[in-house]
Parts: sequence; C-alpha cells; structure tokens
Amino acid sequence: MRNVTIESDRDGIPRMHVRLPGEYDGKQGFFRWIIEQDGTINHHLSTPGG
Repeated sequence: MRNVTIESDRDGIPRMHVRLPGEYDGKQGFFRWIIEQDGTINHHLSTPGG
C-alpha cells in the first residue's frame, strides 16, 4: 500500500505527506515523510505496526 496526501499543517501551507510500508530493525511498520513545496524533506519517521 502506498499513501500520498496533500495536507495543510497549522501554518496553512500545503505539504505532501507520503506513507510507505516497510521494515526497520526486524519490525514491520511504515515510513512517513513530509515534503515541502520546494522538494526538501522536513520530517521522516518510522512507525512500527502502523
């Protein structure tokens, strides 16, 4: 499953949010990125299980 959405945070600026399934350190979960309008990634998170 792949999930890409455009969401505005508290500052009202729309950003691309990407969520992909994966595995880290033997644990299944999801990788999440928040991508700025200029293409830079300002946040990356790996969440186990969901």
